[in-house]
This record gives sequence, C-alpha cells and structure tokens, in this order.
Amino acid sequence: MKILRWANQGVMLLLGLMIVLDGGMLLYWKAVGDDSTRTADVQNVDHVYRLAGTHGSIAPPEGYTAAGVKVSIGSKSRSGWAVRYGTEKCEYCRQDKPRWVELSTALQRLGYQVVYIPPYANLGYPDDALTPSGARQQVYVGMEWIRHFRLVVNPTVLIFGPEGQLIWSHRGTLSSDGPQSAVRAIEAARRRAKGANMAGLEIGK
Repeated sequence: MKILRWANQGVMLLLGLMIVLDGGMLLYWKAVGDDSTRTADVQNVDHVYRLAGTHGSIAPPEGYTAAGVKVSIGSKSRSGWAVRYGTEKCEYCRQDKPRWVELSTALQRLGYQVVYIPPYANLGYPDDALTPSGARQQVYVGMEWIRHFRLVVNPTVLIFGPEGQLIWSHRGTLSSDGPQSAVRAIEAARRRAKGANMAGLEIGK
C-alpha cells in the first residue's frame, strides 16, 4: 500500500509540473493576443497523415479515475478512439465547448470512444460535464503517453483509428470548420483502410 501511495504521489508531482508548463503556454498565448496564432490552424488530411507517420501506431492511454477505478480503451477499438486534453478551469476550453460538443457528438455517431485527460488530477471535469454520453475520464495517466504527444496546450484533441494510428489532431480552440475537418479525416482514413483491404483481397486471389 505504501508503494502504491508513493507511486500516486509521484504521478501527482509529475502532473503538477505539466500544469506549470501549461500555465506558461497560456500566458504566452495571452501575451501574443492574436487569434490566428493562439488557435492552431486545423490540419489538412495530408499533414495529419505525415504527423501520424512520425508517431506510428500507439496503444490507447490507460489510467485511473479520481476514485482509483481503472479506465482503459481496447487496443483495437472497432471504430477508433479520441482523447480530449483539457479542463473546465481553462478559459479556452470553456470557449471551445460548443464546437467540442459538436465534434464529440459526431465522434459518438461514428462509433468512437472518447476519453478525457485533465492536466492535473484535481482539474478533472465533473462526470455530468463529459460529452458525449459514455465518455470516460482518466485523471492519472502514464507520463510517457502524455509526453509522446506533448500534451501541454489546453485544449488538445487527438483522434485515432482502430489500429492506433493518429488520423487527426488539433491544439488550441477549434475553428468553425474544426468538427467537419475531423470528420473528413476520419472518413478519408476509412476509405484508405477499405481500399487497402480490397487491394489485399485482390492480391490474395
């Protein structure tokens, strides 16, 4: 029990360092004061695939709720899965809520599992604020996973295909075209996967 308690304290300390970094990023964006700079441009499909190529396939994050309940996503979810990094305490996350609700609703319709990751354990969303219905939250997550995608900007959205390939990502508040851009990337990824499967069947004949 003492080892587990020390491990949890270590996780909380590391997450604390992450939110300090995040606070610095937010101060930077405020200092810049330019919406075009503060909000990252929505990435087009080609750029997303180039980014996915640098990361390769990755397993979903595994973590725990504030109550210590393990939360995990199947490594090969039937449709795919998405991560929302942010907190209600973040001004930009609150501004982003309407477009995130639009995107998360589309993700649910497409069969995607959604998991929330806050920058710090005590900054998690209330359960009734998670969207879409069925979304889960991991307040304790392995730091290797967070560092892999440099999760320091609130909010950040990462969308993965069923094999763990990153197919769309966005740092900062979503643009008006953000939800539609994400859906287009998902549909493009599905077409590519279908085409690859058909090609494999032809070769196997």
